[in-house]
Amino acid sequence: MLVLLTTGGTGNRKEVVYRWAPKGQKPQECRTAHFPIAAYKFFRPDKVIFAATQEAAQHENCLKVKEALKDKVEIVIIPDGSSEDELWEIFDVVSNAVPKGARIILDITHGYRSQPLLLFGVVAYSGRTKHTILERIVYGALEAGKERPDGLIHAPVFDLTVLADLLEWLHAVDTFAIRSDASKLADLLITAQDRQWAVSRAEGEGLPKKLKTMARRLEEFSDSVRLLRPLDAIKAAAKVTDCSKEVEQESAQWARPFAHILGNIARETAELGIERPEELRYESLQRQLLLIKHYIHKDLLIQAVLLAREWVVSWVAWCRRKDNVDWLCLPYREQISNALNGAAKHLAAGGEGTGFGVPSWFTELPQSGEVVKLWVWLRGLRNDVAHCAMNPRAAGADSVKQRAMKLPCRLATLLELDQSRDTTV
Repeated sequence: MLVLLTTGGTGNRKEVVYRWAPKGQKPQECRTAHFPIAAYKFFRPDKVIFAATQEAAQHENCLKVKEALKDKVEIVIIPDGSSEDELWEIFDVVSNAVPKGARIILDITHGYRSQPLLLFGVVAYSGRTKHTILERIVYGALEAGKERPDGLIHAPVFDLTVLADLLEWLHAVDTFAIRSDASKLADLLITAQDRQWAVSRAEGEGLPKKLKTMARRLEEFSDSVRLLRPLDAIKAAAKVTDCSKEVEQESAQWARPFAHILGNIARETAELGIERPEELRYESLQRQLLLIKHYIHKDLLIQAVLLAREWVVSWVAWCRRKDNVDWLCLPYREQISNALNGAAKHLAAGGEGTGFGVPSWFTELPQSGEVVKLWVWLRGLRNDVAHCAMNPRAAGADSVKQRAMKLPCRLATLLELDQSRDTTV
């Protein structure tokens, strides 16, 4: 359902020729003293919601609109808005009047004082709670009109939909910045490119071509990060960094809100990304550790804990330097895990006795004692997360969070080795 949401007061109105001339479409004109009538003619909504005070609802302005649009109009009575409580009442009344899932055209032409801003807030909120879509914001700009020989003012209709777009960009940027979820950001980039191709009559010359590529790169990075695919995330981060250079000019022209955050995205991914992270070397472990820090910063603590456990196994594989062995092979990683678990049992026994299954190659590793202590601590944290507190002595959420915050610092101590030792496995 397409809904025109409008408002009006008791001010004097005079006839104006309103002109609606969006790019790529045939201009339309409507002669009227009441812009909601013109808006109805231009957009042909299924319903018009007219928010008015009790006084405004009985005024000639509102009655003329009702007379012209008949049963298409629903008059919604709102208070004057002279107090904070009344402002919230306006919010409630208008929000309840907007149908679920409606596509909304917001007319702010005759809004009184704070009403346009308040209605914009209602529409923005209903988009999250009632799944409505703000398609357009329009304003009949009487003050920008010019008097013609016919004695009438011909006034343009301003399309202020960019305000709605900015709200969507803000939500998308927040989602990515807070949780590394790029889905909304990618959708907006795809829409920005598609929109220009849809309205242009050119043969593609000068139109955006890289915005969709950046969208795919961001989604690849985001999905890999959130679904715990660290090596894929590191490779995807490198691709995002490379693509950011290519899309810089297009963003400035066709997706300006994105252009303002492009530098931040490039810096964030440049820190994480390298080519060939599947090669076990210092740089790969370092980037994985930075990814763990990334998880902590984004409050993705479960991902941080689970990756930290695998990171320690990878660190042992790097220190062991066993040639011709795939460090990502499950049996090989289980072998390392078993060695760590055996060493943990030996530590729990006070370092006495044999038969714990600790291979000699493990005890010969640098910092083998330190890594066992870290493993015991990390194993407890990982179990608290992975088993969902399904035991009577499970740690509380605050304990899990506080320990998870220490992960980057504790893991970093294992990388404080001479990089000259590094050889690629």
